[in-house]
Amino acid sequence: MVERQSYRAPQPLRNPHLQMILANQVRGVRGVVYERERLKTPDNDFLDVDWSFVGDRRVAVLCHGLEGHSRRPYVLGMGRA
Repeated sequence: MVERQSYRAPQPLRNPHLQMILANQVRGVRGVVYERERLKTPDNDFLDVDWSFVGDRRVAVLCHGLEGHSRRPYVLGMGRA
């Protein structure tokens, strides 16, 4: 259950669309290193999987949107977290 929060974004950033656009254009995330693995599929296509090893045994699967990729700031930020 999510409890009501008292946080309110600053006036210029109250629009969630603007938050997303600015975060994508201005945010810089460093320190994420990927190893790419290409998986071939039976229909002669492929999937590129980018692995980031941070010394933990747990696995998190991060999926970008249709126009995204693994080097987008929001994906890098999730990977770093």
